Order: sequence, then structure tokens, then C-alpha cells
Amino acid sequence: LCMCVSADGRYLAYANEGDSKLVVGSLTAETTDIVDHQSEVVGARFDNTGRLWSIRRESESFVVEVRSSGTWELVSQVSISDSYFADGGAEFRPEGAGNTAFIGVYSGQSEQENYLCRFDSGTLSAQCISSMDGDQFVFASGENLITLDHGNCQVARFDGSGKCTSKIVWPDYSEDGAEDERPGYYACYLDDHHFLAGSSEGRLFVLGLDPLRIAIEVTIEGFEPVPLAERYPTLSEIEGFGSDLRYFGRCGGDIYFFFAKSHQSETHQLAIVPVLDLLNYSKKSEPDDAP
Repeated sequence: LCMCVSADGRYLAYANEGDSKLVVGSLTAETTDIVDHQSEVVGARFDNTGRLWSIRRESESFVVEVRSSGTWELVSQVSISDSYFADGGAEFRPEGAGNTAFIGVYSGQSEQENYLCRFDSGTLSAQCISSMDGDQFVFASGENLITLDHGNCQVARFDGSGKCTSKIVWPDYSEDGAEDERPGYYACYLDDHHFLAGSSEGRLFVLGLDPLRIAIEVTIEGFEPVPLAERYPTLSEIEGFGSDLRYFGRCGGDIYFFFAKSHQSETHQLAIVPVLDLLNYSKKSEPDDAP
């Protein structure tokens, strides 16, 4: 299943696994449209203008399409080579600017290629900007591509040409080979200068882009990190802090956080935090000359 909601909350689009039909529903007018792509739909997103982007699978490639808002008529499309010969898949990286989208093509062996797609003057184009191996989470923050490298405990920033412009080590990482807390697998865009990233133990950090840095750790009231020895009673000597955060993502002006009720619980609780609240808290806590 792939699914997305428009930033203004007007539309929801989804396609079941293996299906060529993308269902687009209006959440305000209670109408439904069926957009047949003629081949399997593997990804969908709305940009901040309401245009619908989608990815469909062909035999040896993926086709990215852009459709006008409301009518869902095809405006432009571009083909991306499937370098892994149907062994993996393709997906939109979270976020991105209004006329751009980052797309990851990946294999089942942790290999991935990242494409920058631009919609300019009614025409869609695609450029491969990086190829990566390893255990990484990749997402877009405006015109930047950000990687959270779980294996190497690093955060890196790439520009639209694929050049690595900066790299930092994750907080509290040591070189002694110990099992340190590492970058997690969730992050989201806050504004053109900040993004939110999670750690492997469910802690939350606001990171700045200019320059790339850890700005501040933030906590969600009612879901504050606790000593790891409390979460893992059988590992009484374990150090550090963590929470039962399972996932977070941005939708419009809010960020949705999903926390497990306990470490071993499958029941989740939802916390919704406005993006502006996180930004205001972060900016109050940073030095006065921070961007």
C-alpha cells in the first residue's frame, strides 16, 4: 500500500500493492477519482501546490508522473532506469520543495540510487545525484538531500548536484566500537534551515543546515526519555536514555508522533505537535547568531 495526503488536507490518494489504479479521494467534497496508470503504482505524493506525483513500475524502469490538481490530468513524465532489475523498488524521499522531489531506487541488498526530479515550465526531468551502500535513511530538506548513516553514526548533507557539502558525527558517538546510540530511520523537514531527526533509542534532535549541526534535543511532554536501564530491566548496567517512539512524520503544519505504551507493547499513542512550536522552541534555545 502507498498512500499520501495533500498538505491542505483536501485530498487523499492511495494504491494497493501491485495495483495500477491510484484512488484519489476528496476529503471535503466526498468524491472519488480513479487514475489508471496501466502498470503498478509504487509511490505517490502531493506537492505543496496540490499537484499529484506518482511512480509506476515498467519492466526495466520506473516512470515518474506529475498530474494537475483536481483534474488529475497527466502534465509530464520522465523515465528512471531500474538498475537493480526489479530486485527492489522506488519511493519518494520524504519532503522536498514544491517543484522538486527526491526519489530513491533501491535493491534488496541496501544499495540505493537517489534521483532529483524537477518540474520546470511544465516539463519533468530527472538526474541521478548519488549512489549509496549501507544502512542509511535518506530524505529531502528543500533542495538538500540528507542522509542519516546508521552504520557509521554520521549525518551528511548533499546539494542538488550530489556533492557532499558537510558531514557531522552523531552526538555521543565514540570510536571505541561500543554500541553507541545511532541515527534512527525517521526525519522530517521543519523549514529551510532546520530538520527533525530521531535516534536509535527514540530521542529527538533538531538539526540546523547552515551550517550542518545538532541544534538542540527536544522532548514531547508526556513521552520524555527515561534511563535505558528502566526500559531494559535485564540490562541493568546499560547507560543512556531513550523513549518508546516508534515513528514520526510531517503532514501539513503538524508532526505526528507515535509512541508505544511500553517497550514491549503493540498499542500506540499519538502526539501531534505544530511545526512552529518546535521551531520556536529550538530558536529560543540556540545562540542568538544561529540561522
